Amino acid sequence: MTKSREPTFIFFRLLVLTVGVILLIVSTLLFPPAPLKVGFVLLAGSFIAILSNFPLILFDSKFSLINWIMLGGGILYGTPGIGWACFLGILAGYILPQALPNRRKGKKMGDQVQWIALGYEFSLNLIPLVVGLTIYEWQGGIGDRLLGSYQPWTSVLTVGLLVGFLHSGLFLANVSLQNKLGSSSMRRDFATLALLEIMPVSLALFALLTFPALHLGTLAMLGFISTFIAIPLHNFDSARGHLERRSQEFIALNQISHSLNSTLDLENLLKAIHEQVTRLLGVDNFYVALYDSGIHQIWYPLAVKNGQRQQWPRRPLMNRLTDRVILNREPILLAHHAREQLTQIGLPGDEDAPYAWIGVPLIASDHAIGCLALFSTSPDIEFTQDNLNLLTILSGQTSVAIEIALHNALLFTDITLGRDRLAAVLNSVGEGIALIETDGRITLANEVIASLTGLPQSDFIGKRLRDFPQPLLQTFGFSHHEAEDLIAKLIEGDTQLTAKVTFTLADHKPERFLERTLVPVLSQNSQVIGWVIVLRDITDEFQIRQARDLISETLIHDLRSPISAVLGALDVVGESVADNDPGGMTQPAIGIARRSAQRVLSMVESLLEIARMQAGKIELNLTSAHLRTLVEHTLSELAKQAAEYGITMRNEVPPDFPLIRLDQNKILRVLGNLVDNAIKFTPEHGRITVSVALYQNNLVTVQVRDTGPGIPEEYRDKVFDRFSQVPGQVGRRRGSGLGLAYCRMAVEAHGGRIWVDSTPQGGSSFLFTLPLAELDQTIPSQ
Repeated sequence: MTKSREPTFIFFRLLVLTVGVILLIVSTLLFPPAPLKVGFVLLAGSFIAILSNFPLILFDSKFSLINWIMLGGGILYGTPGIGWACFLGILAGYILPQALPNRRKGKKMGDQVQWIALGYEFSLNLIPLVVGLTIYEWQGGIGDRLLGSYQPWTSVLTVGLLVGFLHSGLFLANVSLQNKLGSSSMRRDFATLALLEIMPVSLALFALLTFPALHLGTLAMLGFISTFIAIPLHNFDSARGHLERRSQEFIALNQISHSLNSTLDLENLLKAIHEQVTRLLGVDNFYVALYDSGIHQIWYPLAVKNGQRQQWPRRPLMNRLTDRVILNREPILLAHHAREQLTQIGLPGDEDAPYAWIGVPLIASDHAIGCLALFSTSPDIEFTQDNLNLLTILSGQTSVAIEIALHNALLFTDITLGRDRLAAVLNSVGEGIALIETDGRITLANEVIASLTGLPQSDFIGKRLRDFPQPLLQTFGFSHHEAEDLIAKLIEGDTQLTAKVTFTLADHKPERFLERTLVPVLSQNSQVIGWVIVLRDITDEFQIRQARDLISETLIHDLRSPISAVLGALDVVGESVADNDPGGMTQPAIGIARRSAQRVLSMVESLLEIARMQAGKIELNLTSAHLRTLVEHTLSELAKQAAEYGITMRNEVPPDFPLIRLDQNKILRVLGNLVDNAIKFTPEHGRITVSVALYQNNLVTVQVRDTGPGIPEEYRDKVFDRFSQVPGQVGRRRGSGLGLAYCRMAVEAHGGRIWVDSTPQGGSSFLFTLPLAELDQTIPSQ
């Protein structure tokens, strides 16, 4: 019976017991037995006590012939009398054998499970009888009526069949809850059960016929007949069961021998032991403990509790039963009542001590290598000398097989160690490596291959390249046609394969760039026996190369234009000065020169600031400031550029907005970069708005919103990377790719964050957070 069904089984027995006790009490109150029937109760109880000790075994469960006396006695004397006889008889049948000298003690009287079992057996025989007799209103018995030539043959036959049907139904329900309705002898047991339920009907009819002449002697005859049939049947059933067990043992031992001889793997060997011990001994609690003499430790390669494999840790050699069996090389049998003696027997310390324990040594090459042990967590299971003998035979077969398996495991460990070292070397490199045989089958793949494809190594090993789906082939940079062509060249031994190919994993987010190299594997005869595919992730190199090219292009373009403007402006200054500046062009030219030079300086400063921030060397000069003033300053600086394209710029920061704690120079550059960026992408007659709002945790949110094309969602994080550009979007002038990167680092240095959202009306909305100043801080009015 599985552990999960045990509560249901106990509940069922308790329910049957409760109903039986209630029916006995109610019947006694309604139909109290006459004092003259005390002799009947004692006589029936005596026979019931005898029958309870000579049960048969049906469906691997005990079935006594108590119901043979119950039916006849109940019909003659009524349910109260036969009920008390059944109760006293079952109780006496349990207690008296315990008091006999030289009698092996059963389970303890205080055991709750045993009391439930006794109560269940009592109720199993009483409930069907009470139901049957109540239907015919014979609760008080019909013995007195029989003396008046009252012979209801048909009714007795019907009552008998009904009682037998109910009795067998309760018995089979109990068997089913123990999960025992699946034995090979089930058909025979059903036939036997039917016969044993019909026999009480015949005896009841016999009692009906003889009672007018024999009276109490009729009950005595029922008891003698039942006893003389039960004892031989019990002995025959015991002998048959013993022979069947011996036959099953020989078959199981033969299967174990075959299993042990057919496997050299320790895990498969332990699995075979698990299956055969469970089948042979009918237990689901056992373990194999092995002794490591080198470090004096006990370890458990196989431990089963309640039918489930356990993982028990190693432990040092101690004074426990398992250890004594190993050290003394002698078996130990604690058949029952072992809870007081088994505080430490090789189980985890937090487990309850079992009711019984049996262990035999595993001996190989004249030394003990371990212990094979069984234990019981239920008072219903006891171990016998037969169990010990069988376990000893099993240990003899098991010992040699385990020793051989351990030697093989050591050899396999050496091989595995070499393989693991090779795998460690392959996995330590940064490239993905796969070995492909000449037939196109992959026989080796390291962990980098798994990370590149997102699939475990087991999905590659032993698979043919041509059988891979197209998405997986793309990971290796092949199409189906190219894979077929590669395999054809491998079969031909062609070494003129493309050495190096660069390809893109377009479906991977973010996009990755790989470089594939094919290296031939040659035999001692210089024949190609396979190819090594090496995949190298060159995404960082590719991005660095792109960034380098972009930097070169940007710096050349953006530095050349301002410097050219400076030179041109200075030329004008020279000419104007030479001509005493008749047209008034000196000051505008000087302004152009200053602005252009300022752009160059700003780009250089951005690069320097970004480098400092990344190195953690940023210094903040924090002061409290009015954000509206900073925004006004920024918009006035860029007003001329916005006016050239008819762009409206609005400052929506309230004049009375609280003070902000910030580095004014850095935040001015952040605002300038964001507004300048918005001007580049906002169409003519567009609008740029700077606003502010209170945020959570003593922060404010600054928003720069434009009516430009907006930024696609997949690029809203990338735009803050250095030299990042949104594909397909071209502003009025090319940016350096440093402005937004600077903004992110400056804002994060203030403890805030920056991000970009889309707006319902279209365009982009850049937002960043800044901390509020302390409430008691003030600044002079601007």
